[in-house]
Amino acid sequence: MQRMIHGALSALCVIFLAGALCGCLDHEQTVVFNNDGSVIVSFLYIFPENQRQTLENAQAVIDQWQGQGDQDNRVPGINSFLNEEAVKSYFNARADIELRHYKQTTDNGFCRVQIIVLGRDAASAINSGIFGAFQLKQENGLTTFSAELPSTPARWDQQRLAQLRTLLANTQLKLSVTTPAPIRHCSRDRHDKNSATWSFTAQPSTDRPDSADLFAPPPAMSVSW
Repeated sequence: MQRMIHGALSALCVIFLAGALCGCLDHEQTVVFNNDGSVIVSFLYIFPENQRQTLENAQAVIDQWQGQGDQDNRVPGINSFLNEEAVKSYFNARADIELRHYKQTTDNGFCRVQIIVLGRDAASAINSGIFGAFQLKQENGLTTFSAELPSTPARWDQQRLAQLRTLLANTQLKLSVTTPAPIRHCSRDRHDKNSATWSFTAQPSTDRPDSADLFAPPPAMSVSW
């Protein structure tokens, strides 16, 4: 989960590592704002079942990058979403947030992990950072949700980017937002009346017109209602 992946490495770097190690990692996050002021955030991860151990071992690589003894900056664990008890502990630590659903299934060689979380107070839950680099604010009669993806590290040259694009060819990221009222403003031109979706891929092409470049994400994704 995005905020279970923080510290010295950016969330994007950890996703790159996971995708490179297991060859394929799809991550979909859905944010649904309700009329009663609550929010439901869902996470969906899909990866090859035969790469489970590789994905779980990614933490050891992260530890080596950061230094085993630096506990303040240690990434808590890329494999946290595979551990139901860790997920419960992470979300249920806050009184206003509740893990509503956790399920792992395997079908046709792929593992799916679905997590559904309720935030009783949307503004408090979103602005706490527990779900990711998100913000929710009210201004001039509008409620605005915004999200950011970290930029690609400047030290990565074109050769490194080309290698990563090949490694992450099958990795997909998606963020979907549903609003309780019609959308008034949105940073994405194409959206529905009450929902907007941003998709990212490491290999953008004309075959994927709705997917932006994972290595060059927009400065911010926002939707107001």
